[in-house]
Amino acid sequence: MGQSTVDSRQSTVRRGAITFVGALALLAAPGALRVALAQEAAAEVVTLEQAVAMALQNSASILSAEAQVGRSENELAAARTKRLPSVEVQGMASQLLTQPSVSFPAGAFGSYPATGPIPSTDTIIKAKTAPTAWVNATIAQPLTQLHKAGLGVKANQLTRDADRQQLRAQRAAVAYDVRRLYYAVLQSQSASAAAREQVKALRELDQDVVRYVSLETSLPQDEMDVKARLAAQEYQIVAIDNTVATYKEQLNMLFGRDPRTPFETTSAAAGEIEAVDLEAARTRALAARPELEKARLQVELADTQRRLKKAEFIPDVSVAVSYNSFFNVDLLPQSIAQLGLQVKWEPFDWGRRSKELAAKTLAVDQARYAARDQKNQVLAEVDRAFRQVQEARALVAARRFGSDHAQEQLRVALLRRREHSVLVRDVLQAQATMADARAKLDEAELSLWLARAELDKAMGEDK
Repeated sequence: MGQSTVDSRQSTVRRGAITFVGALALLAAPGALRVALAQEAAAEVVTLEQAVAMALQNSASILSAEAQVGRSENELAAARTKRLPSVEVQGMASQLLTQPSVSFPAGAFGSYPATGPIPSTDTIIKAKTAPTAWVNATIAQPLTQLHKAGLGVKANQLTRDADRQQLRAQRAAVAYDVRRLYYAVLQSQSASAAAREQVKALRELDQDVVRYVSLETSLPQDEMDVKARLAAQEYQIVAIDNTVATYKEQLNMLFGRDPRTPFETTSAAAGEIEAVDLEAARTRALAARPELEKARLQVELADTQRRLKKAEFIPDVSVAVSYNSFFNVDLLPQSIAQLGLQVKWEPFDWGRRSKELAAKTLAVDQARYAARDQKNQVLAEVDRAFRQVQEARALVAARRFGSDHAQEQLRVALLRRREHSVLVRDVLQAQATMADARAKLDEAELSLWLARAELDKAMGEDK
């Protein structure tokens, strides 16, 4: 009893000395180290909701998808202009290389009693070979092309809507990735905390074993076993901390910021998981999944493109006003204005348009098949994710019972060891069993969080 009191006092003195030396070391540390420690202590705490919000706002993949929607908007605006009149101006400044001439035979302007034929002889009038210019301006309002222009506008609208659904799908994928990594950080940090508890317990056990060896109540092999287990646990802490650092770097990249930015997570994200009815989950998925809406838009787009190809059989007819002006050409009128109909038609194409129309028709069938398959895939994903959540819940309950049981076994083993009724290796075995049970519980909880995140994604949750 006296020896135990002395050892306890010595242990207290050693801990106080270590704390004092650590404080002195911190005060004497270089400025850069103190700044680094201060920055680490001041690292922001990011909740799961904040993490998802930051990623949805700054993720490169989402920004790229938003840019694609912007491109589609501009292409749609450009397609609408094809309904409006087209204005075309052409001009040419030139130097005549040949001398234009006009021949007037005798009497070309008539023959009169007083003067005779005008001109009286065959006459050739030549123009000067001087610099000239020519300008043509045409304004044409499409008529039959309005049908094709309307189909083109509709096709661009459908493409834009499909890009919007792709943006929603990308948001859902990023939100899922954030949750997956965030939960992995929480699980790893829990494993690190458990490993540190094991290290603390092993160090205390090591002190006891060292004392027992000195009293010749334990074998040196027991001391070596404890030290080996302690070294393994310390390595485990380093490995887990490195894994956490990797996960945080990946999260920072999803946040769109420097991967070295420090931050801390909060275990509040690992609260109770709301139960969801399977039928309700299916209904939500069919109503919210962007892939289903995009597949429907792809069917409509394929049909619109088929109709657009069919409209190519219609001749292009426009109302056009044309104005031509010639400068410094004496033999030509200075201006000519015209109003009429412009017609453009390709009556014979060797069957090209018919084959292209047949290909567009088959594309419509393909889009329908893809939409039907996409619906079945969504339902299968929801069912699979729902079953995974059920299995994960049951696994967590079983692993929690196993962890509590292993914890109690370790407590009993430590008490018996103090009474010298069990061997050190029995304590180590109980400790290993408890550590394994704790790790399995953490793994089961992570699988439950991930399964719920997968179910949220399957139901079309994008935030």
